[in-house]
Amino acid sequence: GDVPVFWACGVTGVEAVRGCKSPLAFTHSPGCMFITDLKNKEAVLTDPEESPHICCISHNPLHYSIASAKAIRQIQTLENLIAADPGERGIHHLFIKDELLKASLSLSHAKSVLITTGFPTHFNHEPPEENDGPPGA
Repeated sequence: GDVPVFWACGVTGVEAVRGCKSPLAFTHSPGCMFITDLKNKEAVLTDPEESPHICCISHNPLHYSIASAKAIRQIQTLENLIAADPGERGIHHLFIKDELLKASLSLSHAKSVLITTGFPTHFNHEPPEENDGPPGA
């Protein structure tokens, strides 16, 4: 059978998991550890809006993140505003529920981010023409 272990150092723990080729392991990114001296009964949240929720960002590779209920609700509200189509441009089929949440949480783990706008529409022109890119980028 499997034996659960606690490994005090996150970096060497990751190497141990890689070495044993475990099909499932829970760990953290090196340098992104949270340690507290609070006991469970002392860490009671008084505001349910701040309760942490676990969100699956991707399945391959399997990646999860944590956000407060309030942050998730705010991102979902923004996503619904973005999905609105007052100009009837026919963009409803482009909407995928919770993709903005997944993207936001993925970006929150990044060390650096590059956002560009516009993309070429006529490659053969010199210089190439481009449109304005995704609204709000």
